[in-house]
Amino acid sequence: MDHLHNLNGTAHKNFITVAKDSDPIFLSVDELMKLYQLKISKSAVLKEWPELCGEKAVRQRMATCELVRNRFLIGAFSGMRVSDFSRFSESNIVDGMITMRTRKTDTPIAILESDFDLSKTISDRLYQATGENGRNRRKSDNMRT
Repeated sequence: MDHLHNLNGTAHKNFITVAKDSDPIFLSVDELMKLYQLKISKSAVLKEWPELCGEKAVRQRMATCELVRNRFLIGAFSGMRVSDFSRFSESNIVDGMITMRTRKTDTPIAILESDFDLSKTISDRLYQATGENGRNRRKSDNMRT
């Protein structure tokens, strides 16, 4: 066997690996909080996308920016993969838990929403941006003040 087409190929004495130094890139909690607090305004959207025509197009782009930001923050605070937090919706919150099956491994996950303090506020923003009407909301949400 040629050791190239099985899982032991890298153990061969002639296999050479190339090591490269890398700098980890991540956002600090302070940077995530700045992103969380960022106001996505009409002027900011028009500055970034001057070709947008009409109030409706600007509002839609603002909503899209809010949605992307909120999903990213849910992923950052929960540790979900991009493939999972991009599919996140209100139906994934049940009794104070974020539950879903991961796309990569089809493994069920359950994350206590209280494990990351901003989740309720971020998920509320997410629902506002997507226009979901709250029909799947937890009963406990109605009791929160």
